[in-house]
Amino acid sequence: MLSFVRKHADSWMIKTILWAVIVAFIGTTFFVWGMGGSSGSSGGVVALVDGKEIHVNEYNRAFTNLVELYRQQFRDQFSEQMVERLDLRNSALDQLILAKILETVAEEQEIEVSDEELAYRIKSLPAFQRDDKFNPGLYENYLSFSRTSAREFEQDMRETIQREKVQNMIKENIQVSKQEILEQYRKENDKVRFSYVTFPKDKFEDNAEPGEDEIKAFFEKRKKNFMIPEKVDIQYVRLTPGMFEDKITIRDEDIAEYYEANEIKYHIKKTYKARHILFRTNALPGDDEESKKKAEAADAEARKKAEDLLKKIKEGADFAEMAKEHSEDRASGTNGGDLGQFPKGTMVPEFEAELEKLKPGEIGGPVKTTFGYHLVKLDEVNEARVKPVDEVREEIIKDLKLHKGRLRIQRALKSIRKAAENGDLAAAAQSAGYEAATTGPVSRRDHSVPAIGVSPEFFNTAFALGDGVLSDLVITPEASFLLKVTERIPPQEPKLEDVREKVLDELKEDKTREATEKKFEELAGRLKKSKNLEEIAKELDLEVQETPFFSRMDTIPGIGNIEPIKKSVFSVKAGEATKGENNFAYFLILVQEFDKAGEPDEKELAKLYDRFKSIRGDQVFKDWLTEIRKKADIRIDRELMGAV
Repeated sequence: MLSFVRKHADSWMIKTILWAVIVAFIGTTFFVWGMGGSSGSSGGVVALVDGKEIHVNEYNRAFTNLVELYRQQFRDQFSEQMVERLDLRNSALDQLILAKILETVAEEQEIEVSDEELAYRIKSLPAFQRDDKFNPGLYENYLSFSRTSAREFEQDMRETIQREKVQNMIKENIQVSKQEILEQYRKENDKVRFSYVTFPKDKFEDNAEPGEDEIKAFFEKRKKNFMIPEKVDIQYVRLTPGMFEDKITIRDEDIAEYYEANEIKYHIKKTYKARHILFRTNALPGDDEESKKKAEAADAEARKKAEDLLKKIKEGADFAEMAKEHSEDRASGTNGGDLGQFPKGTMVPEFEAELEKLKPGEIGGPVKTTFGYHLVKLDEVNEARVKPVDEVREEIIKDLKLHKGRLRIQRALKSIRKAAENGDLAAAAQSAGYEAATTGPVSRRDHSVPAIGVSPEFFNTAFALGDGVLSDLVITPEASFLLKVTERIPPQEPKLEDVREKVLDELKEDKTREATEKKFEELAGRLKKSKNLEEIAKELDLEVQETPFFSRMDTIPGIGNIEPIKKSVFSVKAGEATKGENNFAYFLILVQEFDKAGEPDEKELAKLYDRFKSIRGDQVFKDWLTEIRKKADIRIDRELMGAV
């Protein structure tokens, strides 16, 4: 999964995900993000938005929550580099800035939330319902467990609803023409497939050894890149929940209370384990009679292949072996058609409808989807259910020990902090039975400390601290800290002899990138003339890869959601060559064929209208937010924010 992020970090897809995160923040701040009540006003002001203050504690909480969201998503593959690549620091600040802007608009438009609206929203939250009814006990348990007062929770919910009202005000008058709907229909249903060769942007090395004059000129031009950054030495006390685990006893009533408050966590979706064999309907439809006949013939041929193979399987042929031999879905075909285990709602509706008809071990089809005709074998099905408390008892005990351990950590660190008010953190820690440690000199850019690990919260706080100032508690999922800066080394302008090796490496990388780009443009020109991708691939000792059919709305299989590449391949004709790139690789592309959409019927048009109006509304709201942000008076203290 980490390779996916590296591959698409600057792509349209990742930017869309981050935009979705911001929209999610606007719509569901407290409940999704667990803001923990009003943020308070301590820690200094990191930004002013039309006079409204965003405090450091508020920013740190939003940043920590955003990092935690990605940490949970990517688990062991999460890294500090991912924080930097996805620019989560600025994304967290964006969330807060947009919230302040919407708050100002709501005030100007006199948009208010009544007590009745607030009560209805809280009672409608799924986590507070049992048997489709609001359960006051679940609500009280949640407030108790999250250490949030009803007043704080309700204020956050009120602000959330207020922001939604602003969003709806912008979206409610959106109009959509039939022509726009048809264009959207074609965007979603016109498909293309292509062959391609890909290679990294450092494939062709420039082996010429740079001369001394070239090295000096490069160093002077890029001197800022080689600045020796400011460094700090950080003294810290680190406590983890595991230090207290053996001292914590979990009672049966604690388990029951936690289960009730978090029952929604234990809902399990229906899952299938299945295999398939695919026969694609590779025809190019058109409006003329000849094209229609070709499309019908191709459809009939694919169906007949599927029916003939189904007959063989029913006569005793092994499904997995037949998938390896015949399936045109090469990815699953090499594994005997195995699609693995997946939750309901993952596959296209026609495919899942066929699965619903089968019992484990049974074979169905042929079933037609947008991909072609499938033969389907259901290996296993697990019905949707709610895990009973006995099944999750050990999991709950672990969660509760973690939660209670964190509470004990906070009490211990607060006690140490109080004792260290005279400035001696090490002595205060030792008196409480713990030890203080130091990081050694670290910079914002280079701060790998094994004992701390990936902890943006720790270093973000450290670089915002004044010298000798004791921090507030820094709480991360793995540990909690108290820290202070004991030494600060100012940034220094480098001398060439001190960074010569680094300069040389960067110069060679630049020359290699330039050489690869030059070769790529040469190869792209050759391909445009020859249309012979196989020849070029053989010359480069690379493999020609092929995509299945995909639409403008899809991620390009095997490549990613790279908008310029999609725009390029949909703008040329079948048989023509084009090119593309992302941050890491170049792509030589030969378009194979198109699968053009027909015309939607009236029923499809009606569905499209509703869906496209929602899509257009989201885009209009996004554009409106962008414009109103440009007009806002926004002042950011980057140093306090912890930005590099």
